[in-house]
Amino acid sequence: DILWLCGVINFEILNSLRNKNKSIQFVNQFVNENVITMKNFLIETITSVFGNCDWFLNSYNLENQFFEFFGDFMNRYEKQQDTTFIIKPFNLARGIGHTISNNPTQILRLLETESKIAQKYITNPALFDNKKFDLRFIVCLKRIEPFIEAYVYNQFQIRFANKPFSMDHFEDYQKHFTVMTFVPYELRKMNQNEFISNFE
Repeated sequence: DILWLCGVINFEILNSLRNKNKSIQFVNQFVNENVITMKNFLIETITSVFGNCDWFLNSYNLENQFFEFFGDFMNRYEKQQDTTFIIKPFNLARGIGHTISNNPTQILRLLETESKIAQKYITNPALFDNKKFDLRFIVCLKRIEPFIEAYVYNQFQIRFANKPFSMDHFEDYQKHFTVMTFVPYELRKMNQNEFISNFE
C-alpha cells in the first residue's frame, strides 16, 4: 500500500507505521524534518546552533519577533543603511507569497494574511551575466539514525532571473526571483559544465 500525505504530518502515526515492518517499509518523511524545511523553524535551528553568524543574514519570525525586526529596521534607517527585507510565508516555495520591500507600512500589512518571516535582502548577490541565479542540487537522505547517510546527485540545475539585477523595482518578478520554471516567462537553460567554465 502507498500512503500519500499532504499537509502537516502527524509523526506519531508515521512512527507507528515505521515500527510495523521496518524491513520492507520506506517513508519519505523524517521526524522533525520541519526544522530545516519550514522557514520559521530553520531560523530557530540556525540561531540556536550557531548564534549570530556572518553567513546568515538577520532573519525574524514575524509571529513572535516583530518588535526585534522593527528595531533592526529602524536602527538601519537611522544609520542610513539599507532597509530592504524579503518577506516569506513559513511554508511556501517558488516565490509564492514572497515580497521584497523597504516600506515598513507595507511589511506590517503583509502580516494580516498569513504567518511570515522577514530576512534581510541580499543587496550584492553573486551574479551571472548581471542576473541572479541559484543552484539546485538533488540530495537523497537515506537515514538519520544511527548516523546520517546521504547521497548527492553529481549534476545540478541552474536557475536564472530573466532581467539584470538592481536594487529597485522590487515588484519585478523577473529581476528578483529565479524560479522561472513555474511561471509563464522565458526560461534560460544552461548545462553545468558551461556554467562552471563561464562563472570561473
